[in-house]
Parts: sequence; structure tokens; C-alpha cells
Amino acid sequence: MSGMVPLPHSEEFEDLAAGYALEVLEADEQERFRGHLRDCPICQRLVSEHRSVALALAASLEEVQVSPSVKTRLMDQVRREPRTAPSATEPRLGEPPKPATADPALVRRRPTTFEVAATPASPAAVPVTPLPAAARRRPPLVWLLPLAASLVLVIGLAAWNLQLQRELGRVRDQTAAAESQLTEVRGRLQAIEQELELARVGQEQQTQIMSVVVQGGRTWRLSPPDESSRATGVVIHDPSANRLIIFASGLPPLPRDQAYEAWVQRGDTMVPAGLSQASSDGVVTLSVDGANPDELGAVALSIEPASGSQSPTGPVVLITEL
Repeated sequence: MSGMVPLPHSEEFEDLAAGYALEVLEADEQERFRGHLRDCPICQRLVSEHRSVALALAASLEEVQVSPSVKTRLMDQVRREPRTAPSATEPRLGEPPKPATADPALVRRRPTTFEVAATPASPAAVPVTPLPAAARRRPPLVWLLPLAASLVLVIGLAAWNLQLQRELGRVRDQTAAAESQLTEVRGRLQAIEQELELARVGQEQQTQIMSVVVQGGRTWRLSPPDESSRATGVVIHDPSANRLIIFASGLPPLPRDQAYEAWVQRGDTMVPAGLSQASSDGVVTLSVDGANPDELGAVALSIEPASGSQSPTGPVVLITEL
């Protein structure tokens, strides 16, 4: 076992300490616990305490003292019983039984302590020497059976509790993993729904733009301030509805806390005109109602917080003068 890294202390080893003290662990558990016990003062103390308790409970059983009346009745019963010595040999077939003779070994046997105390051998009192404590009869082992059964039950419940805790831990880990996967799937579905909604809106706006252009609506090209940008767009005036349609493409999708915000210039002030997210293919469409291009100086598109701004704070990605 040299060279092995000691196992760190845990509640599992505390539960195994009682079983190790009573030597009821499985072979693999006993070997693993023995390797941990060698370097763990906490488990060493627990094993010592469990063994001390078991020994104390076994030693706490007191001997039952026989009352004098019981002793007297026992001796009376012994004296009343007939004492016949067994025959030395069995009678042969057809012969009458031989008279019984006493066995010399039985005749010369040493009287018991009770017989000496009950039958005086001489006029003088016969002293009775009590048996030493070491020679007294110890309590029968049957008295220890309830204690052993209780200890086995406690150890079994502790092992069962440990197994249930392990099963509960595995179930919790599986539940957490399933919840994490479910959250991820829900996020993907929500993103797909948003992309489908943006694609549907973009298709409808493109149809409206083509209809306005066919009817003779005026158009202005949106250009990026940064020449390296791939963004482009167009502003279309719909005279029948007195509105501006802003159509932009080549825009990168933004995180959830940002959005593209349209601006129209009224006098010297840039006024917010709507928020939108880019579709998966980088398209943004916005409609600005009640906008007369003859009263406006410019149209722009910038990146702003998702809740919008009262004036441009982020980078301008597209702009045009009217």
C-alpha cells in the first residue's frame, strides 16, 4: 500500500467507522477504509469510541444473585431424588438381571459445595469457601444477542442511508444536466422564432418597397461612413402614405442588449425614428410614418441600446442627406 495517496476525510468514512469497529464491512469497503484510517485521526477516534461503547454495553450486564429460598428448594429437590448406580454390565439374553453395584468412582467422588453446605459431616461447622470471581459463571452469550442485533440494525441503516444519499446525488446531477439542456433548447427555439419573424417582416417590407418604387416614389441611397463596411441601404418615400421606408442590408447581428435605431434630422436635431434588429442575413427594414422628406435634412442608422436612445450615442453605420 506504500506510495498510495491517502483518501481525504469525508462523511462516507464516518458512516463506515461503526461497521469497521464491529467487523461487518464488505471486503472492498474494509480495505478502502483501512487505507484511509491509517492517516485519519478523526476516523481513528471514531473507531476507538465505537469499540469502547460495544465493550461497555457487553460488560454492563450484571449477574443475577440466587436468593436463599431458591437455594433451599434446589437442595431439597436433590435430596428427594433417588440415587441408583448404573449396572456395571448389561445382562445376557435369558439371564436374570444382576443386582446393581455402586461404581467406586461415584462412591469416592468429591462432594459438591452445595452438598457440603447442606449436610453436616461432623458436629463442627464445615466452612464453605466461595468461588473466586474469575471462576464464577459468566452471563450466557444469549444476553448479548439483542445488543448485537441492535448494532447490526444501526449499521445497516447507516449503510442504507449512505446508499440513498449516493442515489439522490446521481438523480440531482441528472436533473441539473436535463434542465441545462432544456434551457439551451429553449434558447435556440426562441432565436429561431425571432429569425423567422424578422425574415417574414423583411419579405413584406421588400414587397412594399418594390410597389412604391413602381408607383414613382423617390429614393435616396444610404452609405456607410466607414468605406470598409459592407453595409448598404436605401430610403424610399411613399407619397400615398406620407412615410419613409428604410431598407438596409449587410449589417451584422447585434447582441440582445443592442439594436439598430433610425434617426431623421429635423432642423439641427436628430430625432429617433424606430428600433429594429437585423435578420440572420443582415437585413433591417424600418417604416417612419408622417415623414415628409421636404421637411427633413438627413436619415441615419446607428447602433444603440436595445431600449433606444434620445440622441445618437453609438456608431453610425449608414447615413444619407435628403
